[in-house]
Amino acid sequence: MRDELAERGKAGEDRQALLDAILTIVADPALPDEDVGGLIRGEKVGWERLRSAQATALPPLPRDHGHLAALDGSYGYLRQFTPQVLEAVTFSGGTAATDLLKAVAILRELNAAGARRVPDAAPASIVPARWRGATWTPRRRQAISPYRHTIT
Repeated sequence: MRDELAERGKAGEDRQALLDAILTIVADPALPDEDVGGLIRGEKVGWERLRSAQATALPPLPRDHGHLAALDGSYGYLRQFTPQVLEAVTFSGGTAATDLLKAVAILRELNAAGARRVPDAAPASIVPARWRGATWTPRRRQAISPYRHTIT
């Protein structure tokens, strides 16, 4: 994922340079407003550069920058060993970790029982806000979940 984000960043450098060139023109108080469009489309930037940037536009990243999709893609692999990790590791924490510790206990119970349905009483506070729309099912938060096995 880091490599993909780095490649995306490299691809965006030309677009960033274009934006910088446009901002230099737009923010110049010495240029009359009626000359700005001509300078951008003409000698300072040019139609070719504008069209090239438009043609290479990348779709916006999801709110979580692709982390949830990466977890989704590795779900089967992760499920091979996470129950053993949860059983082998003792987790502890202060009062700020209470909900997280409850969630770990619920996962242990689910693994022991071979169950998959997370109880309604599971703590919601451990899910980052940017993931909530993709993880809560209709019965939990009135949102449709494309990642059923994240929280069901």
